[in-house]
Amino acid sequence: MENSPQLPGRTERPVPASPAKSSRILEGISAFVLVAGVIYAVVTYVGLPQIVPVHFGPNGEPDDWGDKNQFLLAPIMLCMVTLFCLVIARFPRIHNVPKTPSTAEGWQALYTCSRNMLLWTSIGVGLMLVFVTYSTSHPETSGPWMALLVLFILAPIVYYIPKMLKIAK
Repeated sequence: MENSPQLPGRTERPVPASPAKSSRILEGISAFVLVAGVIYAVVTYVGLPQIVPVHFGPNGEPDDWGDKNQFLLAPIMLCMVTLFCLVIARFPRIHNVPKTPSTAEGWQALYTCSRNMLLWTSIGVGLMLVFVTYSTSHPETSGPWMALLVLFILAPIVYYIPKMLKIAK
């Protein structure tokens, strides 16, 4: 698409700089959560009873039960979400941003914010899905931790979106 016509009102996005060391560390943490979660799920699956808890109420108590194959949904979603976030974070030019900066420096700052937001969100979603997997195999320990994990997922979005809007002014 090198020679594709420029749409009116759109500026060409500069190529992002290599990810900062902090972004690479976040990528590593996200990948670690993915691998650890999948390994835990595979090891645990064998010893599960045929019926496992599949939904937990607000107090952390199981309120619905289902076949143990449903246990595999969380690790599958973990793989999909983590890989999606890692790819998008690695190639920030391929996704939309809230506003368009006017300078190359603005774009680089926006790429960094976008990358970090995606990686922190990936870590949060990964931890939540690992927790869901753990809670399914140990329902007595689930407790009210899910609310904290949801806040952990929302925190980077609440932090980085205003920062991205400020950069693009």
